[in-house]
Amino acid sequence: MSGLHADNSYFRIFDLASDFSITSDFIINRLEIGIEFSSSSLGYQPIVAKFYTLDGTFNWSNLTLLYTENFSVPDQSLSIYEMELSNPVLIPSEERNTCSRNIYT
Repeated sequence: MSGLHADNSYFRIFDLASDFSITSDFIINRLEIGIEFSSSSLGYQPIVAKFYTLDGTFNWSNLTLLYTENFSVPDQSLSIYEMELSNPVLIPSEERNTCSRNIYT
């Protein structure tokens, strides 16, 4: 195993009302990701975090982009990495939220 990866995108859908009983506007200030192992020649991995609302089934035409921010995640292993957003993201109470992380090599 080389330990290298190709460009990847990961999505997670959060239905705040159904899954978490959150029925009012919700503000996102940070994103946490779990890292099993990360090592690169740069000493970090570039990540783009994107937040969307989702209207309907999961496909690109039903996503509305709310916010994007770039991060450099230092090499590490078996850890939770916290990324503070430069600007809070407001999720309206009636919306489902989708978060994506794009990892680039």
